Amino acid sequence: MTPGESFSHWSNFKKRDYDDSIRWVLQGIECDIDHNKFWMDRWGKRPPTLSAALDIARKDFETWPKLLPIHSHRFLAAEPCRPGNPVFSIMQTDIIYYGADLAHYLLNEFVDHDHGLHTHAQELRKIPIWSYLAEDWNWRLDDR
Repeated sequence: MTPGESFSHWSNFKKRDYDDSIRWVLQGIECDIDHNKFWMDRWGKRPPTLSAALDIARKDFETWPKLLPIHSHRFLAAEPCRPGNPVFSIMQTDIIYYGADLAHYLLNEFVDHDHGLHTHAQELRKIPIWSYLAEDWNWRLDDR
């Protein structure tokens, strides 16, 4: 599944489709590193070359909690592997909660479209890095 398509067809699951979806997420982050000065404190001082900056981000991205493509650009946090993980809407580094869990996501997306009720009115499990990106708006730009 690539973003913009309907639900993932899990009966025909192909690792390549999963990899394509996750690559799309990484490419969005890379785009913001290149064009929007995105840089995370955890990466240290931003190197002077784009290629070095992208290399740091790519290596770190490999360690981030895994995501499971659900629908379009919506992803369920797959790690830790526990019920109640949130669903994120991911467009480059514009990342928000889209459901406190899969059930709330489905209600929000397809039934009542009540984002506040199905996200911040619920207890949100914090997922390393993804929750930080969804919640902390102060890191968005580097100091260049």
